[in-house]
Amino acid sequence: MHVLARGDVLQRLRLITGLILFTFVATHFFNHALGLVSLEAMNAMQGWRKVVTRSWLGSGILLFAFLTHIGLALYKLSLRLTWKLPVWEALQIVSGLSVPLLLLTHVIYNRGAATLAGTEDTYTFELANIWPAFAWMFSTMLVIVWVHACIGLHYWLGLASWYRQVRPVLFALAVALPVAALAGFSVAGRQVAAEVSDSARWHDLQAASRAPDAAAGTRLSVLHDRLTVGFLLLLGLALSVPVARTLWRRAGAKVEVTYRGGPVVRVPCGPTLLEISRMKDVPHTSVCGGRARCSTCR
Repeated sequence: MHVLARGDVLQRLRLITGLILFTFVATHFFNHALGLVSLEAMNAMQGWRKVVTRSWLGSGILLFAFLTHIGLALYKLSLRLTWKLPVWEALQIVSGLSVPLLLLTHVIYNRGAATLAGTEDTYTFELANIWPAFAWMFSTMLVIVWVHACIGLHYWLGLASWYRQVRPVLFALAVALPVAALAGFSVAGRQVAAEVSDSARWHDLQAASRAPDAAAGTRLSVLHDRLTVGFLLLLGLALSVPVARTLWRRAGAKVEVTYRGGPVVRVPCGPTLLEISRMKDVPHTSVCGGRARCSTCR
């Protein structure tokens, strides 16, 4: 088995769904970056992207990847035995858990409006409604999603022997794409804001784009609130499991672990050696980031 395909079924499924979502995000960012060319170029590429992403097959794949990736992340979170972890892993967990909450607003008032109200959610329409009041939120979401994805890719590709040679190039691309996306988003946002600064033009755009009416807006708001509460409940459940497990194991049997040239520690039964090392602040190499894909942490 190739080194990049290592892992159990759930790990490979999480990897595949992550790559699907990364591909979607990368093309979306490139679409944003076309704002540096023109608003027309942004709308043209968006039309081509929608041929794929708004088809029943494309929509099904994206929905499956999104729900599966989140579900597996919550499942992995519920299995944690220690919260002592490297900064990069803490950043990936926090950013990953932030993504669904940030995306819900974007997806529901974008794709949801198109589905429920038949809204033509072009870049022109979307930018007219979010710029500048909500620009900060979408810019923050862009950065958080990209950071989460790049951390995962880095520790996955780090297993490959060729990664060290191409890492500088990939790093440059990883910085350039979101910067270009933010710049394109900003340029196009200011352009649209200037075009619809007159209230009559803004209302004409809303009418031409079939913006959701009050009833549809209420339905979208209710859907957003319910999905947000649902995710927070699942997150709370996932976080409560390791807390309960820790309290249970503290009262149970313990094992003694001796590190050659290091300390002797006593810990509850259950954690892996890597988790024990992190609990006791003992340095422990982990090339794959603790995902059991390499020989240093298994």
